[in-house]
Amino acid sequence: HQDALPAASLLMQAYPFANYPTSTRTNLLGRLSVIALKKPELFSSRYTQQLCQPLDEQQERSQQIELLKNLNACDCLRQHFMTYQTSLNDRDWMNISQCYGDQPGLAEYSAERSLTSKPKANQWKLLAYSAFKSEDYRTALNAWKQVPNDQFTPTDRLAAQTTAIVAGDFSFAKQQSVAYKASHALLTDRYYWNLALIDIDDQQWTSAAEQLQAAISIKPDPAYYEKLGLVEDKLGDQAASLKAYETAAQLAPTDSQIQSNLGFAAYKYGDYTQALDAFNSALKA
Repeated sequence: HQDALPAASLLMQAYPFANYPTSTRTNLLGRLSVIALKKPELFSSRYTQQLCQPLDEQQERSQQIELLKNLNACDCLRQHFMTYQTSLNDRDWMNISQCYGDQPGLAEYSAERSLTSKPKANQWKLLAYSAFKSEDYRTALNAWKQVPNDQFTPTDRLAAQTTAIVAGDFSFAKQQSVAYKASHALLTDRYYWNLALIDIDDQQWTSAAEQLQAAISIKPDPAYYEKLGLVEDKLGDQAASLKAYETAAQLAPTDSQIQSNLGFAAYKYGDYTQALDAFNSALKA
């Protein structure tokens, strides 16, 4: 931090480095971008305003876009640099996509614009994550299928597995499950949850119950208990099913869907008082 503070100050005093050769300007802008990524708090609003004015050269504007993304100065980036759309390169669009975290559709659009004739793995990943967030699951799934197998991280595997399940491609989901386990990554509650969903699709109820119990042992999520209620019902264990729904409802008292499912389960099993209470809670929620 002690080194970065004077460096940022000196660089901003000399910005935009107009009297330096092109190669030197490139290096200095790159240095600024690195500091912005690691220590964005060193850049005051006045500094950000300076950086927000587009420079003349396209290469320098590209560095500005990355710098502003690193500073999370996304409003400034979108306001002043989108007029140069025709000259933006794939890296520019990737940086812009990451500045649309609150607008998933535009993030996906920008990620798609970043795809060149030979897209790299990180470009496909960005599109996959962006498309999933905007609920365009088919595009997200297709993007994951373009990522080379050796370019997946464990986090990517889980994301691809989740995407495949939502998109209904359980074959690809199973491939990602096997690859995730083979990576020796920590077996998380989300991993077991996804396995349970795959088992449910295969109507493997006993295995699904085991996977859900494993997920619950790591994280007692109400959604896991709710799904366990369904699975135990399929297994014919009414007591276990009702208990799972009750636990889900206790953990999520304002979730109308969970309260409603408890109501239907209690009604099915003949506990009408509990069913009425659960339906009233669902209505209230």
